[in-house]
Amino acid sequence: MFSKLASRLLPIHVRRYTHMTAPYTILADDAAIPKPDLDDRHYRIIQLQNGLKAILINDPDSDKSAAALDVNVGSYNDPKDLPGLAHFCEHLLFLGTEKYPKENDYNVYLSTNSGYSNAFTSSLHTNYYFEIKNDALHGALDRFSQFFIKPLFSPSGKDREINAVDSENKKNLQSDLWRLYQLSKSSTSDAHPHNGFSTGNKVTLGELPLQKHVDVREELIKFHSENYSSNIMCLSILSNESLETLTDWTVEMFSSIENKSLKPPIYTNSPFNSANYINQLYKVKPIKNMRSLQLSFPIPSTDQFWEYIPNNYISHLIGHESEGSLLYNFKEKGWANGLSSGASKISPGYSEFNINVELTLEGLNHYREIIEDVFRYFQMLRDNGPQKWIFDELHKESLNAFKFKQKSAVASTVSRFAGKLHDLSFYNVPMHDPLRTLDINTVTVDHIPPNEFLTLSITKKFDPQLISDLLDYLNPSTFRIFLISNEIFANGTVDDSEIQREKWYNTEYV
Repeated sequence: MFSKLASRLLPIHVRRYTHMTAPYTILADDAAIPKPDLDDRHYRIIQLQNGLKAILINDPDSDKSAAALDVNVGSYNDPKDLPGLAHFCEHLLFLGTEKYPKENDYNVYLSTNSGYSNAFTSSLHTNYYFEIKNDALHGALDRFSQFFIKPLFSPSGKDREINAVDSENKKNLQSDLWRLYQLSKSSTSDAHPHNGFSTGNKVTLGELPLQKHVDVREELIKFHSENYSSNIMCLSILSNESLETLTDWTVEMFSSIENKSLKPPIYTNSPFNSANYINQLYKVKPIKNMRSLQLSFPIPSTDQFWEYIPNNYISHLIGHESEGSLLYNFKEKGWANGLSSGASKISPGYSEFNINVELTLEGLNHYREIIEDVFRYFQMLRDNGPQKWIFDELHKESLNAFKFKQKSAVASTVSRFAGKLHDLSFYNVPMHDPLRTLDINTVTVDHIPPNEFLTLSITKKFDPQLISDLLDYLNPSTFRIFLISNEIFANGTVDDSEIQREKWYNTEYV
């Protein structure tokens, strides 16, 4: 019940077991984990001796089971001369293991038992997950775990999976979302891996390595050996099986993953190239007929302020739609149909705060006035200072959203939870100028109490100075603008000689 929120004030009861009994530690058990009122699932968070963390979920009414493993390795780990290698690893990992050497054994087992699998690679994570009928979960977990113990990286599947990666990239080439995201990345500092090309294609993984006499499969095996380790992996399993059974299966099947004592990646060089972030304007030609104004501000990451979530206070006010808000003002003038804002983490210590305005044709002609209004709004927020009553509204809103949260589908639940479980340990990076190099000597490792895991979406504490400090980073001296519209490039308004093209997606911009 939701009344269990009070239990987060109680000490965590950690049960430790000797190697003679059970080689794991219970970090948080069901009775100590606050849950939404409507959530009848039971939870347990454990850590194996090899460092792997797992959240185990018993849902007696579930007609399907699911599991996910998230490794704190992503496209940022790609070698400079092999863009897309982490993504390629995600594809090739599933092609057989020493215990189950047939390439398609895993997928055949899943499909035979009403299941499926999927995976994705992000900047800092690779996430693998599957869903299956309940009585086939044990067999699926046995096959799944072997990919992280003894994968074969089948030589016969190499070319096929390079083609699969290439097809995925070709599909994205016509997506404005992907095109704009890559342009944003490509225009950051090449001293930070955020600048890179994460997907990979037939050129980066096939043609260029072949020209350089580089064996991509050997490089992949080296990549896996140097980057995959149990202590930076998190597992999530959901089933109608009991927590005790799920614990036993986790120990049985995932304890053999090798612990190489790797540290989660951290990058000291700023991703924000100052030349590209000081009033820099990019006019971009989209594929679809769209008009958008995007403002991007470098800010420090705020992982250590998990109880305060200061970005939410700012994005709540900027994205508000009531009278007096930015969007209300723009609609009154006929300049915009929508507005959204929020922060996105790039790597420990570095984030971006983005504001996106969905423009009308009239708004496109007044984009400079829109930018001026945004900064006037920022100044108004500074002049009035953070308000406790606004925080109280956000706190109540987040509390109610948690209280009445519905259960989500099993596969999406385990995939999300496996990724979020990494958040229980994080780099505590002092607030610093995000355009400057990070002093690694000031960085410490911190931890969130495991029984807070489900409540991390709740805004718990108010710190007006923290909000004011973060708001100060949203200033006109350090930001950049993306103005996106086909009209900008119509009727010869832009000289063809001025047009540049982004390297990976060929996106036109000036």
